[in-house]
Amino acid sequence: DLNIGHNNIQSRGILEFAGQIPKMNSLAFLSLGSNPWEESPHEVIEECAAALLHAVIQNTSIKWLDVAEYLPQYRLLRYYFDLNAGGRRLLQSS
Repeated sequence: DLNIGHNNIQSRGILEFAGQIPKMNSLAFLSLGSNPWEESPHEVIEECAAALLHAVIQNTSIKWLDVAEYLPQYRLLRYYFDLNAGGRRLLQSS
């Protein structure tokens, strides 16, 4: 588990961090909430959410990412959390 909530992370930081998430193979739960990036303009939030979605698609170990439900890609994020929790890595290797 990794909790980096309440750390004054701006949108640029989220974008950089999201690029590293696919390499974090043992990461199951990640909390990013209560950071200033969530108060960015809508276009910036969309970009951050898309980067997080890409990271979750690439990293099959992530079962939960604590993000706000108002994110544009929240339903897709939930879909991949559920797939990952159900063993998507096993399905891909068979």
